Amino acid sequence: MADTTRMDFRLQPAHKRRIERAAALTGQTVSSFAVSVLLREANQLLSEETEIVLNAKASREFIARLDRDIKPNRRLRRAAKRHGKLIR
Repeated sequence: MADTTRMDFRLQPAHKRRIERAAALTGQTVSSFAVSVLLREANQLLSEETEIVLNAKASREFIARLDRDIKPNRRLRRAAKRHGKLIR
């Protein structure tokens, strides 16, 4: 059996009954149902925090800026030189 950990929390009796009914409708145990719902919500929140979604116009502008041939400025050349010395 894989290592597991435990989460304990208290809830109102009415909430517990409602969760039990929902779990039964899906054919899951209360634990499996709770874990699946918690993970779905956690994944959604983390995705919103870490991913950027661009519309078509913003996406084209982003790609256009990446494709520009920009010459490195003095600070970038200095940083590249320092980096070169560090990795040797």
